Amino acid sequence: MKGIALSAPDGKVVKAVRSTVIISNKEGVLRLLFIGNAEGNPDISHTWYSRDLRPGDRFRIRHCDMAEFELSVPEYTVDYGNPDAIDALILEDYRKLRKELIEEGLISENE
Repeated sequence: MKGIALSAPDGKVVKAVRSTVIISNKEGVLRLLFIGNAEGNPDISHTWYSRDLRPGDRFRIRHCDMAEFELSVPEYTVDYGNPDAIDALILEDYRKLRKELIEEGLISENE
């Protein structure tokens, strides 16, 4: 089968099909993302690799043939068709935002 192999800055090699490589820039921090849905189900989202980039980081992306046994295991998977999974994501985002707001002094622990 055809897929994408990503040789990451930390030396890790990740292989997947039906995948996308993204370099995002959020608040001045570049982030390398290797995401997709291997099952072809639009409700399932896999993240095979996600790391902040530093100056000098190098990576290689290849389109290549690969056997099924060579495919990487995702770092995490989200099932957007599962209400419990969505609730868990929303709660995780809420906790991160709350922690940020407390650290910045915009709200107190009691709020």
